Amino acid sequence: MLIELNSKLLNESSKPFHSYLLISGSSRYLIDQAKAFSSNLLFNSNDILEHPDIRVVTSENINTLGVDDIRKVITNESIYPIEAKYKIFIFPPTKSLTEEASNALLKTLEEPSNSNIFIITSNGRHWSHSKDDSIKNMLPTLKSRCRTCLLYTSPSPRDRQKSRMPSSA
Repeated sequence: MLIELNSKLLNESSKPFHSYLLISGSSRYLIDQAKAFSSNLLFNSNDILEHPDIRVVTSENINTLGVDDIRKVITNESIYPIEAKYKIFIFPPTKSLTEEASNALLKTLEEPSNSNIFIITSNGRHWSHSKDDSIKNMLPTLKSRCRTCLLYTSPSPRDRQKSRMPSSA
């Protein structure tokens, strides 16, 4: 299934940063965009959404990712790519990071590896009740280590403006 990659993420593909914070009101859209972005970074294609070098971080806990989950990602699992240039870890919007987990992840983001990209997603539901404050309860130091991208679930105002412009053929 080919997913149209958000223009902001498409622009990031040429020079990727080591960590991103993606914000949108839709959890499904966030995961789809994170996977499509990962596929684009690794394979120059948006259609390889399942691959060992694209890892959605999970937990037995329904609502949170704890420090043990983060330590497992950082230490117990291979954090080196298997086939691609990067190993990409996606933190789903349906699970918030505990403070201890945030601190454990922060240590990794402070000393980034050339072979890893971390994508934290937020739909605002676990961080705050207001979409505008969707990252308010995240550690400021964690936010400061990420490149933040606000993703619209429909075309952004800039993309809508572009689509209204006459094409030069």
